[in-house]
Amino acid sequence: MDALLGAAALGDIGQHFPSKDLRWKDQPSTVFLTYTVDLLKQHNWTIGT
Repeated sequence: MDALLGAAALGDIGQHFPSKDLRWKDQPSTVFLTYTVDLLKQHNWTIGT
């Protein structure tokens, strides 16, 4: 997720998922990935293979 955010110039993990924000505490990685993919889509980015 950090690489995807960085490649799109959308910040880094710490900016989007700060450790002091309790809503991210104990979340599965799929929650972070879904958030990241949605953010990329909002900025017209797609993930290719």
